[in-house]
Amino acid sequence: MESLELKRPFQSIERHFENVDTENENQVPTATTSTAGLITAPLHHLKRVKHIHDKLRKNPVGASGASLEKAQLFSNKTHYNPHDPDARISVKPGKARKLNHHCSMAVDSGQGVISHIQADFADGRDSQYLPTMTLQVQNRLKANELRMTELLADAGYSNGFNYQFLDLRNITPWIPVFGK
Repeated sequence: MESLELKRPFQSIERHFENVDTENENQVPTATTSTAGLITAPLHHLKRVKHIHDKLRKNPVGASGASLEKAQLFSNKTHYNPHDPDARISVKPGKARKLNHHCSMAVDSGQGVISHIQADFADGRDSQYLPTMTLQVQNRLKANELRMTELLADAGYSNGFNYQFLDLRNITPWIPVFGK
């Protein structure tokens, strides 16, 4: 988390207006600095997030340590890791925020054969990756004249859409209901 950097607007509003005025006058635009390796965010997004962070800092009720001056609020909208721009800030209850990737694996539980591995950004829930992964595994199995009839997953993959998705494909889901 030490290597995180704040996202910055590509250019200031004043600089944008200067560029637009210059283009409208049909003059040659001035050279801009290189932005290679710099990840940007729109200025209005950064202002909105800054406003929310300011409100959170002023609120005396919150997580322990949040009111300390050195406490920082990290978000995927405001920060990125220049060494690994694909890593995302994720948090689990009772754990510190960390930079992660989301990795899912499909295994034939009867034979112990890995049939699919998928890496995604860690800024989403496990359940949102199940449909894509299931379709890819089904296509791979179909190419080898095999069929998926059952799916076993942990409660993180549980939601109504996934149950319906699997039911429409005649796949028996063995996924515990989240929170039970």
